Amino acid sequence: MELEEALANVSLFAGLDKKHLRNIARRMKVVNYQPEHVVIEEGSGGYGGMGVVLSGSCKVMRHGEAVAQIGPGQVFGEMSLIDDRPRSATVVADTPTQAAVISTSEFRAQIRENPDIAINLLKTLSTRLREPGR
Repeated sequence: MELEEALANVSLFAGLDKKHLRNIARRMKVVNYQPEHVVIEEGSGGYGGMGVVLSGSCKVMRHGEAVAQIGPGQVFGEMSLIDDRPRSATVVADTPTQAAVISTSEFRAQIRENPDIAINLLKTLSTRLREPGR
């Protein structure tokens, strides 16, 4: 599956046309993580951007406790795109995991080009806040 097709199934990019999906995909880097690799560390700087799990799975941990599991089509690191604050959780690969990552500056450039992405990001964050235990 091409990256553009995978992004079309991610809630953060829902409803975007192929042109915008292509622009985002071109700015993303596909990365492979081995099990137990720390993708994001709680408390670290928030300038690293965000990622979308393409295959595999990761656990999300806060204060050393697992609080969620994320898999294909789910995003991580999106909160720091807004406030540049330290990471609120640690994300660790559970299985061999492939993710597409984008830097904060590239993502913000995409938001300026297509404000619908910002609305989807707000929806994603709102959903996260409503989930119990998050």
